[in-house]
Amino acid sequence: MFIKSIMIRSVVTVRRGETIKNTARKMAKKSVSCVVVTRKKIPVGIFTDYDLLGVMDDVIDLYKTKIETVMSAPVTPINESADYFAAARNMSRMEVRRFIVVNGDGKLCGIVTATDIVKSFATRSLSYRTRLGAVASQGLTATPNTPLKKIARMMMEGRRYCVAIIKNRKPIGLITTFQLVKLAARYKEPLKEKASARMIKDIAVADTAGSLRESVMMMLKKKRQNIVVIDDRGWYCGMVAQNELVSFIDKSHL
Repeated sequence: MFIKSIMIRSVVTVRRGETIKNTARKMAKKSVSCVVVTRKKIPVGIFTDYDLLGVMDDVIDLYKTKIETVMSAPVTPINESADYFAAARNMSRMEVRRFIVVNGDGKLCGIVTATDIVKSFATRSLSYRTRLGAVASQGLTATPNTPLKKIARMMMEGRRYCVAIIKNRKPIGLITTFQLVKLAARYKEPLKEKASARMIKDIAVADTAGSLRESVMMMLKKKRQNIVVIDDRGWYCGMVAQNELVSFIDKSHL
């Protein structure tokens, strides 16, 4: 199967001279975790929610700083005719969550994300016999009183895209990189508050002994990118993120 059969065609783009603030606003408005920076329809860079983390706690002015100074460049796109099994393998081994997709002329025609890979494999190949605990990692945790500034730092240092908020050993919410994008789009000081004020409460939660396939299908139905894993007491055990699922798919040769 080719990448073009599962890629997202409506890619959000900006020009190199756009400001970080306006870019964050565009990401929040379109509910996307990245934008592709283009010049004459050729992708020259990419700016993601994770890139935004790196500048939110800096002294730079988000209203004035141009996206070209902080975007990731050059990009390594894949062709729309590439095999999507290879895309899953490369995504896992390069530890990225998305690839820009180009046509034969090198022009932007789509983007493929970890969500697209997981969704495709979950409906076809994930076994009901595999337990969720076999894939879960420890993840990052914080309390409801943890400042968002500290959580952003934790994400950067741990190279993670979400933090589970724990109270009395039980998960009660999540802070994700996209939550911070929305704050950066709206506020001059986006990291002033504590986790309890901005956490997502409707999270995907599953038991460690539960079926991986059923848990992933539940995660996709809720439109979440992480599964919070609990034990039979409801205590936090870990996390399964989409990049870990892509890695599992790669290693399992599904």
